[in-house]
Amino acid sequence: HTISIQSDLPMITEMVTVDGYSQTGAQANTAVSPEPINSVIKIEIDGTNATITQGVLGSTADGSIIKGLAIYGGSRVSPNFTNANVGLIGNNTALQGSYV
Repeated sequence: HTISIQSDLPMITEMVTVDGYSQTGAQANTAVSPEPINSVIKIEIDGTNATITQGVLGSTADGSIIKGLAIYGGSRVSPNFTNANVGLIGNNTALQGSYV
């Protein structure tokens, strides 16, 4: 499933877990290095056609977790954009098992 955004998504401001692994057929990586990664990602957030000022996905909420997503396309950012596709600003936040 691909979510194609056209502009910034709202900043996450309350603690939340965004779990792409909850989708049927998705799975977290279980391979041990140096074996190839075997995760299966079913949710993509595509910012290719968006005019992005903050990043494709961001959170200021303490304790938030974002996992199991493919997040890409933040190359058309505004000249003032200095962050990556994902911005986590908060205590104990995590980006897990995602392709960015």
